[in-house]
Amino acid sequence: MKKWFLILMLLGIFGCATQPSKVAAITGYDSDYYARYIDPDENKITFAINVDGFVEGSNQEILIRGIHHVLTDQNQKIVTKAELLDAIRHQMVLLQLDYSYELVDFAPDAQLLTQDRRLLFANQNFEESVSLEDTIQEYLLKGHVILRKRVEEPITHPTETANIEYKVQFATKDGEFHPLPIFVDYGEKHIGEKLTSDEFRKIAEEKLLQLYPDYMIDQKEYTIIKHNSLGQLPRYYSYQDHFSYEIQDRQRIMAKDPKSGKELGETQSIDNVFEKYLITKKSYKP
Repeated sequence: MKKWFLILMLLGIFGCATQPSKVAAITGYDSDYYARYIDPDENKITFAINVDGFVEGSNQEILIRGIHHVLTDQNQKIVTKAELLDAIRHQMVLLQLDYSYELVDFAPDAQLLTQDRRLLFANQNFEESVSLEDTIQEYLLKGHVILRKRVEEPITHPTETANIEYKVQFATKDGEFHPLPIFVDYGEKHIGEKLTSDEFRKIAEEKLLQLYPDYMIDQKEYTIIKHNSLGQLPRYYSYQDHFSYEIQDRQRIMAKDPKSGKELGETQSIDNVFEKYLITKKSYKP
């Protein structure tokens, strides 16, 4: 769990499944907005949101739970349906679920409870808002929400190339030495070309020797690849061992004038590659 938590945190640096598995990422928010969700004041009205999602038209369940939301307006003793859904939507962004699913509504089993487990609402009678109790500071929202799967549009105007941006992070096992990530522009590659773990390992070794010659690579923690990071539906792949990654087809991205909407020309498609290696002193003998 600790390893995957670190992966989640590091993905945020990007701007961030076959045998590769989908991984989550963190998207940046300004501190005040972000604090509403993860740094609640114990003297404020808060909601522990423990819901997961059902994919519309199927029995597929998607894990979302783990949200601690602070009521936006502490002077109002009400919470709106829109605010609770917005908090869940925010968590979906953190987990990169918003690329694959849109949040539709609460499922029939959704319930809002007081801290002593008294029911305040069930979804079927929750319209726009619900009144909160004067003496209660903590509430629990449980059950499910309905998710609708996003459909990726067919590729009608494919691009021919993608730029590969590589980032490598080194750290000792004890965490005492963890320099900033190193960025490498790997250049433009054609769709269909393959990138291998050996290529990136070689770059990592060269950078380590150049910048930290007293260290050597002990082992690789992981590789994360974000396909088409500027596209509408980026995809994530993660690897821990040897791999060969084929640069995949994607729709051409056209830059537009924000005022007129006029197309200004094609924007370079980007695939991000991020790796972390554990390193050790060359003189160290376990």
